[in-house]
Amino acid sequence: MATLPEARGKGAARGVIAALAAWAGAHAADRMYLQVERDNIPALRLYGRAGFSEICGYHYRTAE
Repeated sequence: MATLPEARGKGAARGVIAALAAWAGAHAADRMYLQVERDNIPALRLYGRAGFSEICGYHYRTAE
């Protein structure tokens, strides 16, 4: 998910998360997972406020 800079802080992302959570609950999901880059501080704050917490890290590998 990405939010345009001029749209940030107006609740759109919170609304998307709430809608996804409602859909998941209606389909008997007992968990939701997401992946976010560690340096994306605004996203980490948003997801933290929504009740998400880190359960593991990840990294990318490239062949050179």
